[in-house]
Amino acid sequence: MLREYSNHNKRWSIEEYNILDNNIKNLKKINSIEIEKIAKTLKRTYDSIKYKILSLYIEKEYDYLNNNDKIYKKYVFLEKEEIDNHILNRFTKKEKKNYYLMRISIIINNSKIKEKEKVNKLIDNITKLL
Repeated sequence: MLREYSNHNKRWSIEEYNILDNNIKNLKKINSIEIEKIAKTLKRTYDSIKYKILSLYIEKEYDYLNNNDKIYKKYVFLEKEEIDNHILNRFTKKEKKNYYLMRISIIINNSKIKEKEKVNKLIDNITKLL
């Protein structure tokens, strides 16, 4: 094992969680370079930092009913689809169906717009959900 990943496969300490938490709270935008810096500081792999951020922060911040642009803009080291797929993969089939139906309902309710361009965008959003 390389020295720079000497904490790989070891239990996380409270100090490591605190360092991660301080980094996440103090950064307005988290890109791949920031993940690499955190990984180097904690002597952990890139993927371990990525997973911790997904499980400890993004899952808690994710809004199942509304727009998640704030998350997508902060955690730029992940694509929107990666974040959404991570969240959806934690659902059972029944929960996924209910989630999709709820999102479609929200999109339809928001579609009371007379501007054709916005309606087309809403239709595209519904199509992406199916």
